[in-house]
Amino acid sequence: MIIKNYWYLATSALPSDYSPLEQDFLSDPLELMRRLASAEGLVLGSWNEGTRLGYVFALGVCIERSTDGARIDWREVDLTLKPSPSGRTHWRSKPFFSFADAVNERYGFADLFAERFPDMDSITFASRRPFPNIPRRLPTIATPGYVYLIRSPYGFKIGKTINMKSRTRLFEVKLPFPITVEHYAWFENYSEAERTLHDTFRAQRLEGEWFDLAPADIAHIQSLGRPATVEELRGL
Repeated sequence: MIIKNYWYLATSALPSDYSPLEQDFLSDPLELMRRLASAEGLVLGSWNEGTRLGYVFALGVCIERSTDGARIDWREVDLTLKPSPSGRTHWRSKPFFSFADAVNERYGFADLFAERFPDMDSITFASRRPFPNIPRRLPTIATPGYVYLIRSPYGFKIGKTINMKSRTRLFEVKLPFPITVEHYAWFENYSEAERTLHDTFRAQRLEGEWFDLAPADIAHIQSLGRPATVEELRGL
């Protein structure tokens, strides 16, 4: 299933006692609750005026709506987005807003949500409020995709994507510094592969998915998975 509409929600607009990674039922802000529909996406973040960047802490999918609010399946992320000059006004001043279609494509939201919700096609969307004992998330299924390694002046990022071309376009708009794609390879379960690498190099973690890697570490990563084909490399 492809999400067709995405909303930005500022962390400052959340109820003071609400923790998105621990609670799934959201009742405020009321105006957003009136507009939000089942199977729509939420981008939870904040605006930094100093860097003029938007920081995203979680992605959510509305599982169902009711008269009291909405049940959201949240997944933790660590993303930095660079809005256009006109987009900065929205990030700076609005507690929530709906992203335009062109912005959805520029940020690569379809790809980002597919990565964080590999079980999307298994999620049952409903219209009524769930019983308290309904599990918050369904089991994650193995999803094939790429694990990539990029280099920047601030370290190496180990990440995953189902579409390298879309992801490289996203790098151009969300990262405020130059990067180069060092390597990427195909895995039958890219979430497990990424998680294993993050665990392997946890002692060298700088922040989020960024690591301080030595040449031997890079060589080890390059030895894993199926290397990209010539056709795949041409697609970037």
